[in-house]
Amino acid sequence: MSRDPHRALVARAHEFIDLLGVLSILPTKPRYRSLALDEYLFDAELLTLSSVYRTSRSAYLELGGRFALGNQSLFRALSGADLFSDEICYAPVRSELLWLREHHRLLTPEQLVAEVEGVQYFNRISLFHEQNHRVVWRLLGPVPPDRSSVCRYLNFAESLVVTLDIAAADEIGPLAREFQQMSLLYRGLRAPPKGLSKRQRRQYLLAVFYTTYCLIERIDRSDVSKAVSYVLSNEPSLNRAAVRRALEINPEFTAQTNPRWQAIHWQTAAARLAELHHGSKRPALALPEDPLDVQPAQLALVQKALVAYGL
Repeated sequence: MSRDPHRALVARAHEFIDLLGVLSILPTKPRYRSLALDEYLFDAELLTLSSVYRTSRSAYLELGGRFALGNQSLFRALSGADLFSDEICYAPVRSELLWLREHHRLLTPEQLVAEVEGVQYFNRISLFHEQNHRVVWRLLGPVPPDRSSVCRYLNFAESLVVTLDIAAADEIGPLAREFQQMSLLYRGLRAPPKGLSKRQRRQYLLAVFYTTYCLIERIDRSDVSKAVSYVLSNEPSLNRAAVRRALEINPEFTAQTNPRWQAIHWQTAAARLAELHHGSKRPALALPEDPLDVQPAQLALVQKALVAYGL
């Protein structure tokens, strides 16, 4: 990359335009049009490419989920407690970006950088990730009331949502990299093992989940592989691949962003989840303090969620 900051910004803006060109020519299927959102970037394309993406959208709508047009920065999204609202805000940027793809040559380099940065600022929230949180709350059931139990519950849910991110990206294949660069998906850097059966794929994703849970629960990264081998001992080669994949999660998220968010919002989370599951006869998901003591019935909830997504 150029040492000239301005030239580097212009180069990144042109890379963004190139990405728009690659993704804009992808085919879409009319039968999924009823699920697609107006002005959400490449929504119809993702619905066409991924059954996991379609299942997520359908499940969110079936629970009464709604969408609203509006601008929301990444900082606002990460610092608020909107994860418990069944209305998700998204930026209506599709038309603007497709116009930019066609007419960017009319802009000066400075104007192009400003246009790309301005649109990207409000387009860094993955609706797939956000709507999966709302679905997962229902799948996991009630939460215990004390702070430590609430935080473990939230970490368990976050780990499952990240696993679903990876599952959808793996289904999409090589193009998932481009969708990740557009902040529409999270896939990490590594590809999944090839030639997996459906059962093996689910086992791989379970190991991705448990690795992520260990990381978010702040187990030392050097000890995670041993923890996964201890809890999930039947597929060592899949475990190794899953650990390598899941270790790509941003350390800043596990060490700072997530703990800070929970310190501020755990009581709101407890109240909203209690309201969501009011009257439920299901037992609360009381997770052990040590992730090594997670119970088979608790991992079975993850398996059930993967099956519900068609995985």
